[in-house]
Amino acid sequence: MKKCLSALFAFSALLAIGSTNAKADTFNVDFAGPTNTGSILFTANPTGTAGQYLLVGFLSGTTDGSAVTNVLAPNGFAGNDNLLFFPATLGSYLDVDGVSFQLANGNLVNIFFSGSDYILFDVGSNGGFDTLTSLTVTPVTSTTPEPRSLLLLATGVVGGLGMVRRRFVAA
Repeated sequence: MKKCLSALFAFSALLAIGSTNAKADTFNVDFAGPTNTGSILFTANPTGTAGQYLLVGFLSGTTDGSAVTNVLAPNGFAGNDNLLFFPATLGSYLDVDGVSFQLANGNLVNIFFSGSDYILFDVGSNGGFDTLTSLTVTPVTSTTPEPRSLLLLATGVVGGLGMVRRRFVAA
């Protein structure tokens, strides 16, 4: 019985370690300018620095009616680093390197903070720089618990029931 409880404890500990590494956050980024508008739902991983996230993918989004097809890797276009600061650091969600992504029409886009304004740089048929009039970042919360957390809870309940059963059998 002790071996079984020890194995259950070790399994629970491994699940707890694995579930902390699986955390990813989702942010909705809405922007508008004189010639460009868009809304993109990005996935991000915490970098280890408080309030700093690395945008690694997207769930959905469009810019000027063209769908986002992928987030470009850091240094993939216009020196992007894909860092997002939430809450906004020094009044800015992005830095001077910004975030880059590709659209279904083939255009490459980089959104960055110039020090005073958010700028959208678009390489394509409508190419050029557009000073955005607004850019908002909203975290998206999920009500669905992580499967590993549920499994960890279940193993704890099973272990607790086993201990209660053992006490009743011994009495």
